[in-house]
Amino acid sequence: METIRHLNPDRHTNGELSTVYDPQSGVFQALSSGFLCVDQSTAFFAEWKRAVQDVHSAGLAVTALVDLSDSTAQSPEVVEIIINTTRGLYRPGDAIAMMVPTSIAKIQMRRALDPEYHEFFVSRFAAESWLRERDADRAVPMMRRAAGLYH
Repeated sequence: METIRHLNPDRHTNGELSTVYDPQSGVFQALSSGFLCVDQSTAFFAEWKRAVQDVHSAGLAVTALVDLSDSTAQSPEVVEIIINTTRGLYRPGDAIAMMVPTSIAKIQMRRALDPEYHEFFVSRFAAESWLRERDADRAVPMMRRAAGLYH
């Protein structure tokens, strides 16, 4: 397992981005909380992009559970970083379940992210169910369970 973690250096905000992922299975579990700054987001998403590309280079699809439930709506600059970093990054077979805290965050993320690879949920159960369904369609659920994505 590998970890990517970036805290917001501004002591007046509480933003954090972190990911644990297994490059041998393509399973990612990410957490974002609070309000994110531009430098923090730029650094995190550069590492996220590299990790996704490494998984793809190994011939694997990405399965990610991204928990934004403790996050807030982000600045337009941070949303632009997300759009620019992830545009064209994913490929057929990838599945990213996004757990969001509010309808505003859901709308913001829907505008920013490719609906072919992303789906949005308010419950962890629904997000994991969607990922399991996608994995069943791709016939790779045993590898994902072994990597600890599903409970």
